[in-house]
Amino acid sequence: MPLTLTTPDDQLRVILELQHAAATLEALSLERVLSLREHELSDFIENAVEPMHKLGPSGVILWANKAELELLGYESAQYLGHLVTEFYAAGEASAEVLAKLTKGEILRDYPVQLRCKDGALKHVLIYSNPLWQENKLIHTRCTTRDVTVRNHLESELRQRLAELAAGDRRKDEFLAMLGHELRNPLAGIALAINLLRSKEANDASLRLVGIIERQTEKLTRLVDDLLDVSRITQGRVDLCNEPIDLAALVSHSVEAARGHMEERRHSFTVVLPEASVQLIGDPLRLEQVLVNLLVNAAKYTPPEGKVSLTVELRPNVIEICVSDTGMGLSPELVERVFDLFHQAERSLGRAQGGLGIGLTLARQLVLLHGGTITAHSEGENLGSSFRVCLPRMATVDVPGAVHSDALVSEIIRGATALRILIVDDNIDAAETLTDLLSDDPAFSLRLAHDGPSALLAAQEFAPDIVLLDIGLPGMDGFEVARRLQQAGSKAAIIALTGYSNAKDRSQTTAAGFYAHLVKTIQLKALLALIAQVASAHAK
Repeated sequence: MPLTLTTPDDQLRVILELQHAAATLEALSLERVLSLREHELSDFIENAVEPMHKLGPSGVILWANKAELELLGYESAQYLGHLVTEFYAAGEASAEVLAKLTKGEILRDYPVQLRCKDGALKHVLIYSNPLWQENKLIHTRCTTRDVTVRNHLESELRQRLAELAAGDRRKDEFLAMLGHELRNPLAGIALAINLLRSKEANDASLRLVGIIERQTEKLTRLVDDLLDVSRITQGRVDLCNEPIDLAALVSHSVEAARGHMEERRHSFTVVLPEASVQLIGDPLRLEQVLVNLLVNAAKYTPPEGKVSLTVELRPNVIEICVSDTGMGLSPELVERVFDLFHQAERSLGRAQGGLGIGLTLARQLVLLHGGTITAHSEGENLGSSFRVCLPRMATVDVPGAVHSDALVSEIIRGATALRILIVDDNIDAAETLTDLLSDDPAFSLRLAHDGPSALLAAQEFAPDIVLLDIGLPGMDGFEVARRLQQAGSKAAIIALTGYSNAKDRSQTTAAGFYAHLVKTIQLKALLALIAQVASAHAK
């Protein structure tokens, strides 16, 4: 039967009953939703891939998810209810962590080592934040990030880097000693060549001397390149910048490379601007760049080919182009020609030779001078060109104590007899240098082959100049210099050594040496230094 509501009270009663039923249904629905959400959240945390745990105020583990238990290999009963520090590997560190946790401090990326059930150690980072209610610590929520593999990789990387650094130091030490040992015999050969040229000889003898000279220059350049490549590519080169006359720089470079082109009968041309041009740079290093480019051109150009060096002036830039009619470069090689040890394919005869480092050195040195270097070729067997761009400078006077050979000779001739003590354990090189200098009546010479005999000779001879080898047996050159200075010697001590890097030069400077000459020495450079000493004495 249909419900009949005859009075207002009946109607109100029914409305209230319906409202109560709706409220009950709504409450039940909300409870189900909350229960579902709580279950979902609990499932999410319990099965999260990130290890998590919850600690009580005293540091007891109240709860841990599956990832935490799996990380350490424990069952719930073996982990929950235990003090967290029972699983820390280091006692001192664990006490520190526990103190922070029980104070409710927030931890971020806190490193801890945890001990697994099987005894293995896990390197982890702890993240935690506390739950406070009415100034009371309820519990601390923690996550544990496993960084064991990362730590091991970082440790291996640090060890590998340390091994590489140690290997690099050993390599540098080896190269320095190699340079010293190679330069000593080369110095003797170079001095003997100078001595032979100063004597009367027939054409056949002079031709043989020329051969020896050219091959010695090649060996010397190979040694220099080998020693420079490590320092330059790692940026461990100090430039001795000064104003440079471009024409003089080109002249010296051409003279140094001329033998390579004459040997292969190349036609060689140089085109320079009519105006005087100057730039700022290290003259020895820039000469090294140009010589490497010229030698490279000569090496890869067939006999009777053409090589040219052209200088053009651009706004604020000097362009130096070395071109040849040689074997040329493929497009791939143009991109890689400046890479260390990279060379074009060659026949088994290795006609071109070389170590594949000359162009690498040239590029690094040009970059150190704030310039650029590029390669260009139309293709294989169509020649190639290398263009160096260097910053220009305004015309200034180039300072310098001694420039011309004539001035050097004039100063030396005008000096009273200069007493020169030569100290070198390489007997051949020392005696040859003595023979070379003995031709000049301005020099009085004495020779010693070790430290003690050098000190005795200095006491008797009172030299004005000491040409001193550094790598002497027993008492090295630094000790000899120190004792000479302690004895009151006023001699200008010139290092004559195979050691050539910036550290070696700074050591001789700090030890009070007048100059540092690297074997194989250039006789002109030595005579220029002697003239500087003579000029100073005259004043």
